[in-house]
Amino acid sequence: MNFYQQNISTLKKYHPKIAEKVETVSADYCQDIIYAKNGQPTLKINNKFLHSFYDPIKEAQDFIAQQEIGDKDNLFIFGFGFGYHILELLRKNILFNYLIIVEPDLKLFVTALKVCDLRPVLRIERLRFFIDVSPLDIYACLTRSSLLLLSAKSAFVELNSAILLNRSYFEDLRKRILDSIRTDAFSMHTLTKYRRLFIYNASLNFTEAMNSAGVKTLFDKFKNMPAIIVSAGPSLDKNVDLLHSVKGKALILSTDTAFKILLAHNIKPDLVFTADLYEKSRLHFEDVSVTDVPVVFMMDSSYTCLQTYQGPRFVCACAGPFTEWIHRMIGDKGVISKGMCVAHFVFFAAEKFGCDPVIFIGQDLSFPGGFTHARGTGSRVPVEGYERTTLPVQSSITGETLLTDPQMYVYLQAFEKMVKNSKRLCINATQGGVGIKGTKVMYLQDVISQYCGLEIPISNIIEQACLETDTPDLNHIKEQVKELQVKVLNLHSASSEIINILAQIFKLSEKEDVDKKNISLLLAKLKEPARIIRGEEYILQILHTGVFKELMQMERESEVNMEFSKGKKINDLEKDFSEDLVFQKSINLEAVFLNQCLEKILEKLAQEKSPVTNIKNIK
Repeated sequence: MNFYQQNISTLKKYHPKIAEKVETVSADYCQDIIYAKNGQPTLKINNKFLHSFYDPIKEAQDFIAQQEIGDKDNLFIFGFGFGYHILELLRKNILFNYLIIVEPDLKLFVTALKVCDLRPVLRIERLRFFIDVSPLDIYACLTRSSLLLLSAKSAFVELNSAILLNRSYFEDLRKRILDSIRTDAFSMHTLTKYRRLFIYNASLNFTEAMNSAGVKTLFDKFKNMPAIIVSAGPSLDKNVDLLHSVKGKALILSTDTAFKILLAHNIKPDLVFTADLYEKSRLHFEDVSVTDVPVVFMMDSSYTCLQTYQGPRFVCACAGPFTEWIHRMIGDKGVISKGMCVAHFVFFAAEKFGCDPVIFIGQDLSFPGGFTHARGTGSRVPVEGYERTTLPVQSSITGETLLTDPQMYVYLQAFEKMVKNSKRLCINATQGGVGIKGTKVMYLQDVISQYCGLEIPISNIIEQACLETDTPDLNHIKEQVKELQVKVLNLHSASSEIINILAQIFKLSEKEDVDKKNISLLLAKLKEPARIIRGEEYILQILHTGVFKELMQMERESEVNMEFSKGKKINDLEKDFSEDLVFQKSINLEAVFLNQCLEKILEKLAQEKSPVTNIKNIK
């Protein structure tokens, strides 16, 4: 029986892009089917059966029974075959969070659509299909879906016969999926752990950002001009002195970690970049005698760097509700993606400036020679005494095995993705390290000879851009800060009220004779403060950096059937409200913090001109 029309109709409804890909294969195409002893279709490829010649269904049952699948895992299915093993998953009602199916052979998938009724699989709601997609593209897609990957543990179900047909594909895929999970976990960890620091730094940098030139004044000012991104990897020692010959012929962009190294070699970069959140990043600027190298800083980078270094400034806005709010007030300063590290930031900036080619030096992303960094930076330590876990990685340049750390490895994966998506010629002239796939590997001397022959008025362009600043409307900015502060205070009051009401409900529910009438009255009182909180979604995004849950389900809760048996329903009600109580306490605490940051901004604005009358403090 041919199931193609039924399957393709379902595929068009639930996965239209895959249906389009399937229809590129001739409708008459079908691989030579062999029918097993029990009458079910199978296939013989390279003298090996894709599924059992005797009983494919029984084989799938035994196969799934052997898998270690946790409750509500993300299931990665490697190899679709004819779908027997996936149908068995459904038959056993195995609970999963997401089902991610990967099959590299499009024609095999088309054949499966013709010989098996796959509609139960194709209709799965939480399903991601990758048919004839490269491991790198799957990695890129999954990296964009971080909540999918981080919402549950991951389990891999590998159809052995399919793995044997495409071993290198699936080995690469598994590695990239684990890389993607590691990358997303690192990003989420950073976001969660340091979210207060993002807001705190941006508050202390407020007037600096307001008065600095915007980085957008440099956008497209260096079209088709070479840029050299200088990082502080150990290999920088090999070729840093060659930069003397490119001054004025290529834009020299320094990470903050490499800044002192360059100055020690009497090389002044054209711009130095800083994006770190931490106070210790000021060490890259301490005891620096020069003050004429402009610094490009992220709005939420450590304020201590700007206190320490007195050079000209370009400010850059970054993603995030709070910094976006600041950006709207002080005017468009230009937005550049921060990436995961300062070198990523510099790369994205070079693209915005119009630079081409973009050349990397000191970008080891590993620890060749037994040290973490080049000579001359305070970050340099021997690998033997390194506080982080190290892991081996093979250099794509030399083939040798080098040590790196998990964080650096995540940076490498991100760089490879960035290079793949870039329209610029990306050259790795690091002369060591793990290598960045997609870059052209060259010696720096050859790069200089080939790409850095023309004089460029770099200093004049940057000096002119520094002068392009707008006079801020201080009164208007103060009013907007106060307006947000009032909303934060209202949010704090509403959450305090809810916390108080819930505490009363819990106390009444502990009594032997439950006071149903008073509990009902208290439930009704939740409506107004919950409405206030629900109406301030933007502030909640600031408080929780874009990751926030469902709030109070007041409509459901106000219709609770109060004719419950003694104890049981009250316990259910208390359980329902427990998470709400935790969340409201979090809102309450974070509102206090945000109000303190807004007070800092008002204090700084007062120093700019006339004093500002603060709204009441939250105690």
